[in-house]
Amino acid sequence: MHEALIQGKFEKFCGYSEIRREVTVLNSRFDFGLFSEEKEYYIEVKGVTLVEDRQGFFPDAPTKRGTRHLEELAEIRQNGREAGVVFIVQREDADVVRPNDRTDKDFANALKAAAEAGVDLMAYVCKVDVEERRMDIVREIPVVL
Repeated sequence: MHEALIQGKFEKFCGYSEIRREVTVLNSRFDFGLFSEEKEYYIEVKGVTLVEDRQGFFPDAPTKRGTRHLEELAEIRQNGREAGVVFIVQREDADVVRPNDRTDKDFANALKAAAEAGVDLMAYVCKVDVEERRMDIVREIPVVL
């Protein structure tokens, strides 16, 4: 994802002068922090591996850390800074991403609360080539709460 951010593959994240990895804010370390003179944007990336009936579900196992990340992204947003969760689906058989409340109700509730607080929720079907350090976005898909 870092290379894709640098290459400007995510239109929403263009226009920042600095991209930092593993940025600590509050009590969490987020995958990316984007910075420019006037704005900050914090991103947490989640890989979606569970797909059923063309629906991607996250998480596939309970994640207290993931729930904490969502709560703190909501707090960041409420403090006037930008924040988002990017779901990356590395398979092409998903048309939507949903919280997996069967596996982790707390995460599902935290995702809904984060969205209500103004945290951006985005999902992309992508092809990732680790050797080439390349990620191609196939298409954006909705996150359905």
